[in-house]
Amino acid sequence: SDQDAEVPAHRPRRRAEERERKFKVQIGGTMSCSCRAKGELPCVHLLFVLVKLLRVPVENPLLWQASLLDNEVDQILRGRFRAPTAKKQTRTNTTGASAVERKAVEEEDVCAICQEDLTEGSEPLTFCRQSCGNNVHAKCMKIWADHKLSVGDKVTCPFCREDWGPLALDNIKKEIR
Repeated sequence: SDQDAEVPAHRPRRRAEERERKFKVQIGGTMSCSCRAKGELPCVHLLFVLVKLLRVPVENPLLWQASLLDNEVDQILRGRFRAPTAKKQTRTNTTGASAVERKAVEEEDVCAICQEDLTEGSEPLTFCRQSCGNNVHAKCMKIWADHKLSVGDKVTCPFCREDWGPLALDNIKKEIR
């Protein structure tokens, strides 16, 4: 029918427009999203928040509920909280300058940029050598660095916002190879 022929033509443009917009997601007694997806709850925005940010496993039936009880929200939020991170671990190198040690990658660690697990796959990682020692995917950090430099900013850590220095992009490119 004519309607079927129109759907594929409008979908890519609609998705491109949605990528530019910001949406407000509400989780709890009423699950909602400002995208107003008709009959599509949970929409992709709710799923992103629940799965990627709050780390609800995809097998969990809470993802598909139209509302959550207070204790279910508490369970989700408690699962997201992590033990406080240790203070900055530093060691002194032979020149006497302070160098930050890379933090160990743990099972629940995610890339601060793409929100994907750091333990899955064989993507090369880089870490903040200036302050916090946290890990991110090297390719994600290159995209972040390219963006920061394109707008005239310094390349900074996505965790602690410490400046990575003038050679940051060159160092990241070396780690990707």
